[in-house]
Amino acid sequence: MASYYEDARSFLSKCSALVKVQMLDTDILDATLFFAIGMERLLKALLSRLNPVFVYVDQSFKNTAPLLYKEHLAPSAQWNKEFAKQPDEKVIAYRLALLRAKEFSPAANRHYSTLLDLSDLRDIIVHRQLSEFDFDKAKSLLAAFLPITRDFATECEVSLPELIGDLIHGLEFLTKQYAGTTEERVKKKLEYYRSQWDGWKDDQVQSGRIQQLHGIYDDPEAHDHAECPACGNVAEFSAELDYDYADGQLYPVGVYPTALRCPFCGFFTDDGEEMDYLGLQEVFYEHQEKIGEPNKSADRYVSHRTDAA
Repeated sequence: MASYYEDARSFLSKCSALVKVQMLDTDILDATLFFAIGMERLLKALLSRLNPVFVYVDQSFKNTAPLLYKEHLAPSAQWNKEFAKQPDEKVIAYRLALLRAKEFSPAANRHYSTLLDLSDLRDIIVHRQLSEFDFDKAKSLLAAFLPITRDFATECEVSLPELIGDLIHGLEFLTKQYAGTTEERVKKKLEYYRSQWDGWKDDQVQSGRIQQLHGIYDDPEAHDHAECPACGNVAEFSAELDYDYADGQLYPVGVYPTALRCPFCGFFTDDGEEMDYLGLQEVFYEHQEKIGEPNKSADRYVSHRTDAA
């Protein structure tokens, strides 16, 4: 864990030094990249602390034993077919590290959608044209830097300054601004759609449409359904296959929810911060676990994540 953790501290400290209320576009790009790299290293540190094998692409005994315990091997191991002569040192990339870590780490689970959004922005910086970069989204994610790293510091049993460097006033200010903005935005959205539903549910003009929707969506066994946080009716998740990148190839690593839409009241969100605030990741996976393993075929979950990670 030590090497990954020290790397994480280095990059997160570079990020914290750049984050402030007013930022140049170049600082936003740099801070976003440092934030993403630091979080990737931190996720791998958490996985490595549990089991160093968890960070390798090839986790077989044949491959990891000579990588991790070379100094303990007898000379005869070089002729033993159970031990790779040239073990593969490749480790997993950001999204697969996040997908694995979230099942062990409360912080990774709590901020899963936001950290996926961070990964997307990092991919644009590294692999695509910067004209695709969403600076407003990046500023919103950087405003979440302090609450996210605070949760991870608690998990790592270290102080926040030890993880991200000396705190600055701008970070504290942005934390309050971020928490207030997200909370107020979600509350106003819920109030609006709840009020809209209250006006529709007993309306004779709407009754036919509502009855038809119940016939379509009231299926407790549907993998992609959940209770709408605004009106309490059945809402529908959109989900995608997630991919990671290794050896020049993309490969699927799991399924994740990208949005929630309610056909009854019209509530909709595809914002990572809103989904984390509402706990929709947990709702999605708990429901799928409750009713059984979902169909993860590419026909069911179409991914738009086709760029290298």
